[in-house]
Amino acid sequence: MERYNNKEKFIEEAKSLSWVWKELFVLALSVAIGIIAYRFNNILGDTVGLFGRSGSIIVLLAVVNEYRLRTLRDRQLDYFESRNVRKSPDEIRKILKPQVFLGQQIVTVLTHLQVIAGTVIWGFGDLVA
Repeated sequence: MERYNNKEKFIEEAKSLSWVWKELFVLALSVAIGIIAYRFNNILGDTVGLFGRSGSIIVLLAVVNEYRLRTLRDRQLDYFESRNVRKSPDEIRKILKPQVFLGQQIVTVLTHLQVIAGTVIWGFGDLVA
């Protein structure tokens, strides 16, 4: 089994595992659903309460994103643990923790905001005129 001692090489390999395009697409889709529901809500005169109901779909998509991001992080840790036999999992986490994978960080923050926004829309969307 190949062993790595070079921290930079670890970080480069972790970045290769951190593509988050699908999660960004899901975020964009949920924003589009909210905007479309709001527009239809105004066109239909709020007879159906479409905007308020769209909040549940936004929250559902956020939960899907949270799950996918968590799975991605677990895969990264498993990847390092399998290649770095001489280090404990705690040591590997210490190596990875200070490294910020920008794409993952941005999508994680946006997903948390998506959960909050979706919950607010779900709970109070019927009050929006």
